This record gives sequence, structure tokens and C-alpha cells, in this order.
Amino acid sequence: MIHSVLRQALRTRGDEPAVLCHTGDHESTLKALSGLRLRPDDLVVDLDAHPLGEPFEVARVGGEDEPEAVGLVAVVAASLTDLRRVLITVNALPATVHLVVVVADTPGHHGPLVPCPPGIDEWNDLLEMRVRRLGKRGWICELYFPNTVETGPALDCVLHGTTGGRRGLRPTPLAGVHGGGGRAGGRATSPPPG
Repeated sequence: MIHSVLRQALRTRGDEPAVLCHTGDHESTLKALSGLRLRPDDLVVDLDAHPLGEPFEVARVGGEDEPEAVGLVAVVAASLTDLRRVLITVNALPATVHLVVVVADTPGHHGPLVPCPPGIDEWNDLLEMRVRRLGKRGWICELYFPNTVETGPALDCVLHGTTGGRRGLRPTPLAGVHGGGGRAGGRATSPPPG
């Protein structure tokens, strides 16, 4: 099912490039991305191996007279823990109009991948949202925005919604660097705006 959802997303993305990411058990997550018809300017990323803080170089995006967003960002994670662990890394992904989040295995006490929008006046341009069950324990969430959305914060909203989170201030992931690369560390409360 993951393959068919991604194939359809690639078909409907328009002329913009796509960024397909995977994290967690490489045998299952990378397998979900194999065999897809990709264009030369599409990017496949192993989020576990991508250095923290390094920007993602996507051809035909972000340069002079080029769009600032991609047509599709897909993140395939083996578990919610894997998705949470790479939350800092995905903040460097470009904005997108179509976000697909796949979690292959979720604990039974967590809800579906229904995002909790960041604020009352944000996400007013959300055009469509689809949430689908993936087997017995997985979920797929698709978000469509006609004018783009920042990928990292949108993914954070999806994660926040799995625990029944509410709108408003919430903990934001911190980066911890150890050795040559870094990974997401603890959490800190966002300061009040103003």
C-alpha cells in the first residue's frame, strides 16, 4: 500500500521535484521507496545518515528564479520513535505543497496520524487531509497545501497529534551533538511569543 500511495503522489505532484525520505529499519523503509519512477532531479534521502544541520540540495529549488518549494515530501518511518528522532533533520527539508507521512508500526495506545494544527490562524489554506490505516499497526497521513507548508513544523504537528496533543505551546526538540554527527536530543518548552 505504501508503494501505491507514493506512486500516486509522484504522479500528481506537477513539475516540481520530490524528496523521498526514509528512517528506521532500512530493509522495510527503503524497500517502500524502491521501484518508484523518479525523475533525475528527485532526491532520495536516508534521514538516519544525513548530517544534522546540513541543508538538502534539491535541483531546481531555492535558487534564483526557482521555486522555494518542492511538489512532494514523503517521509517513511519504521516507527514513531524513528520519526521523532529525525525531527531536527527534517527541519532542513524544503517547503512542500504535498506532505506524505508513513509510519509502518505504531504502538496500540497511540492514535492515528491526525495532525494537531499549530495555531488557530495557521493552516487555514489546508486543502485536503487523508489519514489511512496501513495494515494492523501502521498509518499514512497526507496533507495538501496549495501555497506550501514548512515540512519540519508540519511533521511535528503530525507527531504531536498522535498523543492527543492540543494547539498552542508545546515542547520543541533540541539538537544534541555527539561525535561527528548529531541527533535529536531532549525537549524544551517553547517560550511564549512576544
